[in-house]
Amino acid sequence: TYSSSSEIAGIERNFLMNGFDAYTVVLAPANSDEYFSVFLSYGGPDESIARRFFDAFGRRGIRSFFLPETAKFGLRLHRTMDSGVHEYDRIVLLCSKSSLERSGVLNEIERVLSRETSEGGSELLIPVALDDFVFSGWEPAREDVARQIRDRVIADFRDAFDDPAAFRKQLDRLVDSLKKTA
Repeated sequence: TYSSSSEIAGIERNFLMNGFDAYTVVLAPANSDEYFSVFLSYGGPDESIARRFFDAFGRRGIRSFFLPETAKFGLRLHRTMDSGVHEYDRIVLLCSKSSLERSGVLNEIERVLSRETSEGGSELLIPVALDDFVFSGWEPAREDVARQIRDRVIADFRDAFDDPAAFRKQLDRLVDSLKKTA
């Protein structure tokens, strides 16, 4: 039943074993202002994983930036990313070898760290580990960048994509970190 105090956040398509499709209307929380907005920072090879986060955030009423769905056509890419890093409340950094070695992602990290400094040491960046690279092996040109990421509590999704229960558990913890009252 649809209530006027909720908003439709999306429609999920469910494939049933009998070959038919079922659709579920997903309702967002009545107060979407309960959560900080999110900019998803990731490298192109991790786009399908970023989409899972974007979809999950949307189902929970969390406004988020995901390049293929949110960017406006015709705008320059570097300006779009810079604007997103400054416009959104939190930056969820998907940490994998394929993301952390991309110059665009490194630029976004440096911009977020600069923003945190200019805002008096605010904590805006939430790293999410997709593999072991952020913990060992990642050696960016600026050592302090890796240290500033590793000095945070990192959401560990390394084994979560093969286990739906583990993914939901970690996602719930991540979403809880995005609550304004947390």
